[in-house]
Amino acid sequence: MSPMEPLRNSIMSYRLYHLIPIQYQSNHLPMSNSWIETMPKIEVSDAALAYLKKHAEPLVDSTVSVLDRLLAEHATLASSPGDPSSSLEMRFSGKDLPSVKFTTILFAKIGGKPVSQKSWNHILEDLIAACVVSGADAGEVQSLLQANTLDGNHSENGYRFVPAAGFSFQGIEANRVCRNLATLAERYNVSLDIEVRWQDEEKAAFPKQLARIVLP
Repeated sequence: MSPMEPLRNSIMSYRLYHLIPIQYQSNHLPMSNSWIETMPKIEVSDAALAYLKKHAEPLVDSTVSVLDRLLAEHATLASSPGDPSSSLEMRFSGKDLPSVKFTTILFAKIGGKPVSQKSWNHILEDLIAACVVSGADAGEVQSLLQANTLDGNHSENGYRFVPAAGFSFQGIEANRVCRNLATLAERYNVSLDIEVRWQDEEKAAFPKQLARIVLP
């Protein structure tokens, strides 16, 4: 028998019975009616069941202890935004960028230094400046951008001037910013670390979840 089989047995018809050890459930030992009546129960999907199995310690955990531990980790994560140590936080790179529409930026650093403002176009503006300051040719940086650009200082129609680079770019939506960030970070090997939280929005990629985007 697989070490994880008791956990599957413990979830009869995908119901988790509160405060009953895995071994007790799997062996179907008799229980008093009063105990059964007071046991809260929930239903979980196949994906949730697989996740519980993955995080259970064979012969030690009960269904309750697994859930309690995961909930405790989630509570710690929720109370400590910006803490990169949580095992529940998703991570993405330039090769698997998520949709960042409907996100709130919790922190962002370029080369280990905080950005001027926590908005997507400000981060792109700061990264352009960081690339040029580190020795990149401003003209090449401008040509790499997937955005409308103009030489010199312009502020009309959503243009943003980058003094260090000597050109302006037109503000773009978050996902296009992310693709530009990945392109510049990889081309000039400039480190970028962003933590975001998706809003509680049905169309968000991962509603209410945290993630870090680490580039290049």
